[in-house]
Amino acid sequence: MKKDTLLSLIKEAALDAVKAQKPTSYFYGTVISISPLKVQLSTNLILEKEFLVVPKSLTDYEINIEMDCSTETMFTDTKHTHEVDYTDKYTSSGDEENKTVTSETGSFDNTHSHKIKGTKTIVIYNALKINDKVILAQVQGGQDFIILDKVG
Repeated sequence: MKKDTLLSLIKEAALDAVKAQKPTSYFYGTVISISPLKVQLSTNLILEKEFLVVPKSLTDYEINIEMDCSTETMFTDTKHTHEVDYTDKYTSSGDEENKTVTSETGSFDNTHSHKIKGTKTIVIYNALKINDKVILAQVQGGQDFIILDKVG
C-alpha cells in the first residue's frame, strides 16, 4: 500500500468520524420565490425546490376538528319597517299625489346564540411566503434541506 493511499484512507476515516458526531447542519434562509419554491441561505446559496423538503405544517391545508360549543349570546334590538308607495286620489285639490308611508312594528329583544356541534373542516393558512425567514437542516450525506419552521 502506498503512503499517499494510506494517508487518504486515514483522512477519510477522520472526516467520517467528525460527520458522525455532527449528523446535521443548520442554516437560516429567506424565501425568495414561491412558484417555483426557492430559498436563499445566509451564505447566498440559492436552494431550488428539488433540494427542499417542506413539511405539511408550512403549507395551506385542511383539517377536521370536533366541536361542541355555542356562540356568544348577543343582544340585538330589532326593528322591522316597511315602506309603501301609493297614489292618493282624494286630495283637497282634486289632483292625485304620489305618497310613501313607512310602517314600523316597534323593537323587540332578539338575544340569542347558536349551537355548533359535530365535525367541521377548517383551513390552516400557513404556506410559505416571499421574505419569510426559515430555519433549515441539511440532511447529512445528501443535498436535501428540510425546512424546519419559520423564524419569528
